[in-house]
Amino acid sequence: MTTDTFAQAARKVCILLNENAGTARAQDSAELGRLIAAPFEARGDIVDIRARPPKALGEETKRLNDPDEEPFDLIVLGGGDGTLSRCAHDLAKNSATLGFLPLGTMNLFARSLGLPTDIEAAAAAVAGGRAQKIDTGSVNGQMYLHHVSFGLHPRLVKQRETMAHSSRMGKILAGIKAFWLTVRAPSRLELALHLDDEKRARPSSAIVVSNNPFGPGHMPYPDDVTSGKLGVYVSHSFDPPALVRLGADAMLGRLDENPDIEAFLSDRATLTAMGRKRSKITASIDGELVKVSLPARIEILRGYLDVMVPASDRPDA
Repeated sequence: MTTDTFAQAARKVCILLNENAGTARAQDSAELGRLIAAPFEARGDIVDIRARPPKALGEETKRLNDPDEEPFDLIVLGGGDGTLSRCAHDLAKNSATLGFLPLGTMNLFARSLGLPTDIEAAAAAVAGGRAQKIDTGSVNGQMYLHHVSFGLHPRLVKQRETMAHSSRMGKILAGIKAFWLTVRAPSRLELALHLDDEKRARPSSAIVVSNNPFGPGHMPYPDDVTSGKLGVYVSHSFDPPALVRLGADAMLGRLDENPDIEAFLSDRATLTAMGRKRSKITASIDGELVKVSLPARIEILRGYLDVMVPASDRPDA
């Protein structure tokens, strides 16, 4: 089926939602499902809505991959960056095109696809969008959508998870508090970074490797997920005021102006232990804490996923 035919023909669509995601938690999941399904049904699609708690999403992706089940043309995933990443990893080999809806706090990957953060607008953009092959990244063979990070960010996530919050705004406030507690005593990463056969062995406070480089002037997400390069960002500063500035510059899209950041483009990156030997390190993969084996091998996967992007992204639109 060509892209144009796919966009015009009636499709069999599965909408799989994390009912505990930040946006979903604030309203009835059944009503949210109907809201999201509306633009698909309006164009004649046959829609199957499945709202599940996080622990049940894996069972649903297994069911969707079952060869005995009737296949879908389009599987639309709704959740935060971590949910989207886990489900997309499970469904990467599925024949269906994937769609993504921003139901989380930051929604960085959905932003990188050019999707609106308003859920109704995002659903309409996916329903009426076009299919495009995009890049993803992988660390030791595990696919990720947006980033893998070491040092400052995983510690922030771990600190934030100790704080109670029941809403999107509560999670944002917990994140701000966790950031301040983290930069007051930053960890020291004894990791050597290997890029393009060059080794950089110097302690750092943070290493972030993104699926395509971050764009300027906005939150940390790429403007183009088809450039075929990793964005690699390293901070060697351990000074709390400098790290506060680093956090602000990251959120405002000014990393290229930050004196404590080294930025690189690469096809692949490898992290190895310096000094004392260690076999694993905690990383944040799309916002989820994961133990990663060392050496950690990170690479770009060009054109790996077939996803829906807004139709207005056409060069001739």
